[in-house]
Amino acid sequence: MNSAPASNHIREIDGMRAIAVLAVVLYHASIRGFNGGFFGVDVFFVISGFVITRKTLSDLSSGEFSPFEFYRRRVRRILPAVIVILFVTTFFAHKWLLPVDYMKYSETLKSVLTLTSNRQIARETNYFSPDTAFLPLAHLWSLAIEEQFYLVFPIVVFFMNTKRRLAIILIAVSAWSLISMILSSTETSAPYFSTSNRVAQLAFGGLCALFVSSKMHTELRANIKTIINAVALAVLLLLIPFYSAKQAVPSILSLVPVGLTCIFIVLPRKQIIVSALSFKPIQIIGRASFSIYLVHQPLLAFSKILIYGTPYSMPTAIEKSAMVVGCVLTGVVSWRLIEEPVRRLRGKLEIVSVVAILASAVLLYVHANRVIETGGYPKRIPASAAETLARRDIAMASAELKMVRDCAYETSFADLGTSKDNAEFQRCTNTYGPPILVAGDSHAEDLFNALSINLPERFVLGVYRHSASHAEFADELSKTITISKPNLQVILFTLEASTWIDSNIIQIDQLKIDTKVILDSAVQIQKYEKFVWLGPQIEPRIDLYGFNPLVGIVRELNTVRMSEQLSIQVDKTLKRLAKKSAVAYLSKIEIVKFDYRKDFDIPEGFTYGDRTHWSTVGEKVFGKRIIDDPRIQELLK
Repeated sequence: MNSAPASNHIREIDGMRAIAVLAVVLYHASIRGFNGGFFGVDVFFVISGFVITRKTLSDLSSGEFSPFEFYRRRVRRILPAVIVILFVTTFFAHKWLLPVDYMKYSETLKSVLTLTSNRQIARETNYFSPDTAFLPLAHLWSLAIEEQFYLVFPIVVFFMNTKRRLAIILIAVSAWSLISMILSSTETSAPYFSTSNRVAQLAFGGLCALFVSSKMHTELRANIKTIINAVALAVLLLLIPFYSAKQAVPSILSLVPVGLTCIFIVLPRKQIIVSALSFKPIQIIGRASFSIYLVHQPLLAFSKILIYGTPYSMPTAIEKSAMVVGCVLTGVVSWRLIEEPVRRLRGKLEIVSVVAILASAVLLYVHANRVIETGGYPKRIPASAAETLARRDIAMASAELKMVRDCAYETSFADLGTSKDNAEFQRCTNTYGPPILVAGDSHAEDLFNALSINLPERFVLGVYRHSASHAEFADELSKTITISKPNLQVILFTLEASTWIDSNIIQIDQLKIDTKVILDSAVQIQKYEKFVWLGPQIEPRIDLYGFNPLVGIVRELNTVRMSEQLSIQVDKTLKRLAKKSAVAYLSKIEIVKFDYRKDFDIPEGFTYGDRTHWSTVGEKVFGKRIIDDPRIQELLK
């Protein structure tokens, strides 16, 4: 091996690091246009494999390669920054995470310290679920895979100390990894974290280093190579807005960014690209990319916990931008103050730093075990917060409770169709008068409970959609009413707005299709019974399970703000369409007038039991507002 020693940095490679880390941060910050930013990690793996193998080839060429020195450099390069981040993150986890979440955090902390976090995180979460954004250490799965590879790599190099042998090993590892990828299930995100699926990317980077050190890359004309290189970089950047979670699960498509990165590495770059990637701010971000990557997930996760408190929120563009800038600046500071100074330590100071790192790792591991053993240190929670959590648990337990009293029960279309022959139906009618029939989805169950609680002297029936489609349910309701002509006081029909909302976007076409079927059925029903479509209710989208009184000022209003806007838009659309069909429509949003600041957490308890349904307290409070409305009173006369 006669190649010249490699310089420590290649400006274009540092520029690619900057692109990769910014893509990842922008993706995790949910910036529009960066759907495929997750494959910045793939780029990191290839670059890491290339840089380490390139340095190893240089050491072999000069006769200076040593597994001990390899591990020594890795310890200096990685552990100081990682340990500091883990300490800081654990401090805030102790301060802000609820017991259950703190236990999950501690499990991940242990796996990070034992280089197995990729497997642990794969068991705990779907990487592309909104909930993952609230896990402070979810990103360290990639560090585990990288370090697993580099635990073995120097030993392999020591015994296979020629380019030819090393190439054979890297090709074999790549082939094995590709086979594993092909055989992996695409139904879950677990393969995304798999070492066997990911190791090919690191091995490809190593093969790039071998290719560059050989003479094979000189066979093409220089101008053709620079054109191919520029095209590869352009395509790689263009993929960022178009890739999604579907391409992230190991497949041929997931290898495209890897292949483009390899092309960029092995072929000479045009001077304009070199100049652009050598721009000083880009170089600083590239050199600090490891530290930026380390800090970005904890910073984003805790920011979201403090600001939003739920995976279903919609942060503003300014808030997202502030998070991204904060991640970059914090990462650069960490690189300047921690990563770079420790890398330069030698002699006694280096020994002291290594001992301190190992002791810190042991302390963190012991602390994580203690958190798990105590159930998340529940005693650290202030009495006021503990009381709030107890009230929260009561509300959650009541979310699916059905009101049960005399002459208030769920019925079926079959029983409704034979109501004239039903003794219970006739008894309740004779006692309380004709029934109020509540029809619809799970929000109809909320309304049924609300009326049953607030109208104890009335006959209330509920008939629910369950697994039927909107069209099937409305059609069946229409047929039952027109054929059996039961004696009803009124039919109150209601559906949740989120039926037509996906990823915070109203599916207007589907809403119109469903509404036409429902309104056509309603027109038929109105010939025989009073029918009123009682519009959707506000869905705060605050997951009470994640409701966190430890963070101080609760900012779920960001979530409620978006939820209200979407629900109001659906409500207005339904009202407009109902008016065209001459079907009676009342806005539940206008009647209830839900105000998050006043109505979500009241002295009696939480008014919602989950993200969208009323608790028993909510059914009492909002049900009272509904029956007090003059238009509803007129219907119930």
